[in-house]
Amino acid sequence: MAAYFTGSQTRVLRSAWICIIPLALQTLIVRYGKIENSLIFNGTYILASIFLVCWEFLYARDWKKAGILAGTSAGVFGLTVLAYYLFKIPATGPARPFLAIHIFTLINFLITFCMRCYLAGNRRFIVTGVIVALIKHYGLSGALFGLLASNQAFVNFIFGIEHAVAAYGLVFYVVYPFAYYMALYLAENYFNLEGFVPVFHSKMQVTGGREYAMLNIVLMTLIVNCATNAPRCLRLIRDYFSSLPETTYYPPLGSSVLFPNIMEIAVQILLILICGYFLRNVIVARMTTTGSRNGILYLLHYVPLLNIIPLVVYSSRKEEHSSAADNALYYTLRGASRLRTWIVLAGVLAAMYSASMTFAQLSNSKGTGTNAGELVMVLIILAGLARIVAYLLMFNYRKAVFAIVFFNFFFILFSFSKGFELTGLELALTYLSMYFLLEIFHPALSPSDAEAMDQGFSADTEAP
Repeated sequence: MAAYFTGSQTRVLRSAWICIIPLALQTLIVRYGKIENSLIFNGTYILASIFLVCWEFLYARDWKKAGILAGTSAGVFGLTVLAYYLFKIPATGPARPFLAIHIFTLINFLITFCMRCYLAGNRRFIVTGVIVALIKHYGLSGALFGLLASNQAFVNFIFGIEHAVAAYGLVFYVVYPFAYYMALYLAENYFNLEGFVPVFHSKMQVTGGREYAMLNIVLMTLIVNCATNAPRCLRLIRDYFSSLPETTYYPPLGSSVLFPNIMEIAVQILLILICGYFLRNVIVARMTTTGSRNGILYLLHYVPLLNIIPLVVYSSRKEEHSSAADNALYYTLRGASRLRTWIVLAGVLAAMYSASMTFAQLSNSKGTGTNAGELVMVLIILAGLARIVAYLLMFNYRKAVFAIVFFNFFFILFSFSKGFELTGLELALTYLSMYFLLEIFHPALSPSDAEAMDQGFSADTEAP
């Protein structure tokens, strides 16, 4: 994994599968052990997290740093137990303060990850530690439960809800250690490694098959998880303001759940934006490295389940280019995609169909007998026409792509009928479609990629 990670980071990533064991055990113990004591629940979570966080030092046989890091996290948790004892905070029953244990866990992670980054010699260890702690605590939460909620009836019929929750959690924790270490190392490199920022924003890095496959799987899993879990958190907030505590995940529902859920929504939305951007860079980098310009396979990268096809194809294909300059030259010399005309035709037809269906849905539910209803219908018709015009202008204008994405967001939100989780997934896939359309209609090199290509030209010119 030479493109985005150092040699030592690559070795830790390859061995991170061992961390699945404590995470899986913690999931099974919590799910089937019927643990109601918040301190015991939090203790098992902290214990599994300590092993995960310390694994890189254990793998490097740096026992001193591993001991310091484990002692720091365990010490903060010990202070949490002491606070519960001194202030007589209930750990069981309906009176247990959910926000208190949440804040204690957040403080534990903030201190632990800042200490980890300090031990690793990061110059900006506080910034890196805080970002990784927020990603660990909020961005990697959810365990695909939002996806479970989106097809709960089917899951109940096949598995039963209790087994389904455990199964979804176990599937997510297969990816979890790799997601954590990728987030940690990318943040560490971005804020501390000189020259890494242009690499992160580059689409022309020479990317190996294993690196591409692992990044692809992890990034897409995080996007799906965040896209379904953030709306689930939004639904919990709605239930709070709607005075429906019986429908919520955290019993009893109170104002204490607002802060955690608002934080999860904010961090996970940011994670979707960053993961979508970086996923595009990784995909394009791998395709150019292998000398591929297949637009259909590029499209399938952004379609859940069907993305297995390009994943298998490109993870096993041999590299044809050996430098970022070669990739950049190939990228600029390739011709326009043949998919462009078909995309515009399909987009125009889809826009007409979507506008008509939304119009019919609102006509049946609201009618057009009021001024407000008539205004809504006019707005839908105008938005549908604008989207058709944007598709036609997409050949020549880059901004037309952003207009199409905006109108797609508008119609998804306006025809909200699939529940919070599926709507969130639709919005995330619409966001990913923006990168697909940009690469097909208006491909462009980043400044660092253009500079690498110019340097490659200069070297070829000066060569005897």
